[in-house]
Amino acid sequence: MGRYDRNIGTITIEEQELLAKKSVCVVGCGGLGGGVIENLTRMGVGELTVVDGDSFDASNLNRQVLS
Repeated sequence: MGRYDRNIGTITIEEQELLAKKSVCVVGCGGLGGGVIENLTRMGVGELTVVDGDSFDASNLNRQVLS
């Protein structure tokens, strides 16, 4: 589990192992969704499904983490 060792203390080893077994779907990858996706990844969620039917627009690239 070396990749997520620094999470221990915030969550327990058992909780980290449980996160690795979980699946999460995030609908919307813009300003809010992009940050959520990044945090779920950093915490070690096992499987992410991301859904967004929109396209990036130059007018809001400054707030879209994944752009």
